Amino acid sequence: MNDLYPALKLDLAAAILAKHENTKDILRVVLGELDTIHAKRDVTHDDCLKVIRKCIEANNEVMKIRPSEKLLAENEILSAYLPNELSVNEIFNHIKDIELGNNMGKAIGIAVKYIREKGLYANGKDVRAAVEQKLQENLCG
Repeated sequence: MNDLYPALKLDLAAAILAKHENTKDILRVVLGELDTIHAKRDVTHDDCLKVIRKCIEANNEVMKIRPSEKLLAENEILSAYLPNELSVNEIFNHIKDIELGNNMGKAIGIAVKYIREKGLYANGKDVRAAVEQKLQENLCG
């Protein structure tokens, strides 16, 4: 069940009523992309997170060239919708007792699946670092 998509729509309506221009503007962008997806199929929670991250990354790219208070404010608004990301140490602590095997690619896949099943979020690079740490410990210990 994806409750983020309707929540974004409700937040847009609230932002329009409250005349919060930054919130209104960025939510319209996000919902525009999600509505395009919705025209083809049901929008998933992962779709919402992917679009939000894409907007944040796009804003960050623009801010490398031209600093912008508006884009910084938009990123703060969007970040509130993202789950907290686990650190490498937190990921390691979650995967330390599961069997990953010795193949790096398969081990990362197992770790990612395990993290997602627990309803957690981790950056792929951080999962890789935690898996490397665990595999290294398995070799040494």
